[in-house]
Amino acid sequence: MDERAWAWLEINCAHCHSEAGRAWSTGLDLMASQTNSTLYGVMKLPTAAARETGGNHYDIVPGKPEESIFVHRIASLEPDVAMPELGRGMVHEESLKLIIQWIKAMD
Repeated sequence: MDERAWAWLEINCAHCHSEAGRAWSTGLDLMASQTNSTLYGVMKLPTAAARETGGNHYDIVPGKPEESIFVHRIASLEPDVAMPELGRGMVHEESLKLIIQWIKAMD
């Protein structure tokens, strides 16, 4: 599951959320090679604090996907909230379930 989640994040998110990406200012590095949990979002405060957060305080709360901004954004179709933001007009339920399971399994 860990490898599948990282593959999905790298393919769908790391083109922006990496050192070379346009969203580097967010402080997220979603390359599968990233080992620093803060850089991939664990207990990391977001740079945006509006509706993008869904009222959540951290990008990833280990064991608590319902409190994680990642899940809120992947589950959303709202412009400026939905992630990945490009090329989608629906929630990919399988991917959402994968990320939820991944976060639930974190210590």
